[in-house]
Amino acid sequence: MNSLNVRRQEFKYFVNSADLHIIRNSIINLMKLDDYADPVKRKYTVTSLYFDTRDNCALNEKLDGVLEREKFRIRMYNNNNSLIKLESKKRNGTVISKESFKINKQLVQKILKGDFKGGAGAGGAESILFQLKHGGFIPKVIVEYDREAYYLPWGDIRVTFDTDLRTYGHNTNILNVKDYPNTSVFLDNFQIIEVKFSAALPAYIRSALESVATKRESISKFVLCQKYSDFSLNRDYLTEAF
Repeated sequence: MNSLNVRRQEFKYFVNSADLHIIRNSIINLMKLDDYADPVKRKYTVTSLYFDTRDNCALNEKLDGVLEREKFRIRMYNNNNSLIKLESKKRNGTVISKESFKINKQLVQKILKGDFKGGAGAGGAESILFQLKHGGFIPKVIVEYDREAYYLPWGDIRVTFDTDLRTYGHNTNILNVKDYPNTSVFLDNFQIIEVKFSAALPAYIRSALESVATKRESISKFVLCQKYSDFSLNRDYLTEAF
């Protein structure tokens, strides 16, 4: 399948490593490991290139608390150029709508040069390419982390544990990130848990989260990584990312 369209609730939690393991151990035997994960390490690497305008429209909408907003990104898994997605993610409060299209490496190379013409490698993503071109979007920041993900097929329920958040400074070539040094974003051993569901959230997941008095946060990996990639901006990213 070359495209995916989903709509669901999304909750985020900012926790320390000890609390993450408590929550993780409460649910791992009740959910299925994500298909992308290494069966031994139980993780996979997520690398995303986010787009924004030159005057940081998407960034400032998040920082200003705009409820209805949209972000665009190119996403890869395990640094594998054979599986690349171009995505639009719309948020209205806690409700997320995502469009995802498989694209090829050649199209990514064109986009990085500012060429948003679709062609054979667009995989149906022409509407996103149109918005990128006419909205004045440019490649802005690479966000990378390791993800351990579990899911239940009914209710489209996913719980993800995201660790080692990192970015690549001003390098925006997502196809060759392995050739560049990265910078860790979290210095105090804090990590991110995301809970996504389209219907009801099972009681045992709620109980696991409440077992460590976890509070929901409005966390943006995009904003956190921008803090380390563009010091010319004067806003307090680490504070305003929540």
